[in-house]
Parts: sequence; structure tokens; C-alpha cells
Amino acid sequence: MSINSIESIEVSRTLSPDMDANSPAGSINMRTRRAFDRKGRRVDWQFSAGFNTPDAANFGQTHGWDDNLRRQWRPNYQLDYSDLFLNQRLGVRLSVSNSSIRSEQQYVTHTYNDTTVAPAANGTGGDLHPMVLTGMVFTDGPRLSSRANITATTDFKATHRLVLSLTAMFNAFENNAHTKAPSLSMPPPTASLPRPAGKTCSATV
Repeated sequence: MSINSIESIEVSRTLSPDMDANSPAGSINMRTRRAFDRKGRRVDWQFSAGFNTPDAANFGQTHGWDDNLRRQWRPNYQLDYSDLFLNQRLGVRLSVSNSSIRSEQQYVTHTYNDTTVAPAANGTGGDLHPMVLTGMVFTDGPRLSSRANITATTDFKATHRLVLSLTAMFNAFENNAHTKAPSLSMPPPTASLPRPAGKTCSATV
């Protein structure tokens, strides 16, 4: 359910006589927007641009989530229409909204080996370190998240105390991500061969 379809949220921590007895801890009531909430014909619209990326200050085109040149500022819009008919007994409301935003996903994952290797019988080799780095994964996965919502409501006031309502909603969410994850692996520690006397070995990564 889109937040654009919600008129108000009512939170009750105690029960009242008109509530069901199966919610002793309270209840949350999300009241959807209805045509009778407004008087007469009304049209509202909103337009904005959103960004969430380190190169947001660049108004030109940069390589996007699919490695193609795209603008990183994403358009968002919302349109809301409501009107009353039949001497204010029939209400119609239509809401359309769409939003999209680009986000970065860059992180490094480390893997460790905490298995120790006992030295050989002659006291050489082995690895008694409590934890050894065995791998690194560098992840780069920019993504584009898009949401769309269409809500249509129809209310008919049959009597002063009875209102018949019909609501139809369409919600869509799409998440496009192209993830690249180069990795660096190191072999686990093993028992090494005896080193010649008077010589040392070292390695730098």
C-alpha cells in the first residue's frame, strides 16, 4: 500500500467497546483517502527530483547502474483528482504516483580462518595465529529503485448513515542492480616444510 493512499493512521493502545476483543495490546487503523474527505472538485499535483549518489552535484550524464550514460537526478511525480456528483452523493477519487531513486552499494567483505596448524615434529612449520585473513570481496552494485501506485476509490452515500465504498489499488516495485564483485583469495595455513638453517622467509601483500 502506498503512503499516498493513506489519509491518517490511528493508534489505539487500549480497547474501546467498538473494537474486537482479539487485540488486547491495541490496534493500528490505517484510514484510506476517500472522495468525501474533500468538498467539490479538486486537482493536486506534485513534481520533484531525487538523488542519492556521490555524484549528485553533476547535472550531466555519468555511467549509471547498467554502465550506460544516464542522468543521476530522477523525476518523481504525484497526481490526485477528486470530485462529487449526484448532489454530493457520489464521490470519485483517483491518485497516480511514481518515484525512482539511484543508490550506491559499495562495500568490502572479509573472510577469516581461525583454525590453527600444529608445528611439525621437528618444531618447524605450522601456524598458531588465532585468526588469518583468507579472502576479500570488493562489491560495487549501483541500483535503481522505482515505485508506482494507482488508487481509485468510489463512494456512494445510500443513506445518511450508510456509505458504500469501492477501492482498487495497483502497486509496482522494480529494483535493477548490476553487481560487480572481484575477489582476492589466499590459501589457508598449512604445515610448511623445514626451512634451511640461518635463512628466513618473508612475504608482503
